[in-house]
Amino acid sequence: MMHIENSEINKKIVRFIKIENKKQDLSKIIKVIMQHSFSNITLSKLDKQSVLHGYDTAIIDDVSRIAIKELFDREINKFDKELITGAWKQAYQTGLTNMSKTLH
Repeated sequence: MMHIENSEINKKIVRFIKIENKKQDLSKIIKVIMQHSFSNITLSKLDKQSVLHGYDTAIIDDVSRIAIKELFDREINKFDKELITGAWKQAYQTGLTNMSKTLH
């Protein structure tokens, strides 16, 4: 019985790790897209705006579509919401610019 419980726990851990890795990969792609699309000044302003007022959903929707297509070679589906939200949180937490670590 203990082995079965451990097996289920292991499956949940593996699933969690896979999801976290996907979030991290998606976050990296989001940051690359943002860095190629906007100047460092604009990205710094977006970082500041996200802290003060929350995220700009129009930018998130457009960039998310591109990033999902790039990473998974498919369109966004209804199951991607948690993945996308987590990836954007990681992207904003680490800062969208390379300069943001020195600005905060």
